[in-house]
Amino acid sequence: MLWLVALAGAVWLSSSRFVVAPGFEFYLGPLFYLVAYRWFGVRWGLVTAALTMAPSVLWWGHGYSVMLAVGHVLAVAWSR
Repeated sequence: MLWLVALAGAVWLSSSRFVVAPGFEFYLGPLFYLVAYRWFGVRWGLVTAALTMAPSVLWWGHGYSVMLAVGHVLAVAWSR
């Protein structure tokens, strides 16, 4: 049950943009899916990447950022 609450919190935080200055923003999606990859392995890293980056489909209307996140996890796993 705790992991479900943590995942919901991660999706909520990763769907928020933190604007520090014009043109400089923090996006927390990569933090969550790379931590999931490190702690639980490739399978959970890929699932977390897809879930935390899914809100970006509503922002931009395409799934490029989801594919980029999945590719990021796979590139990190391949390089290890």
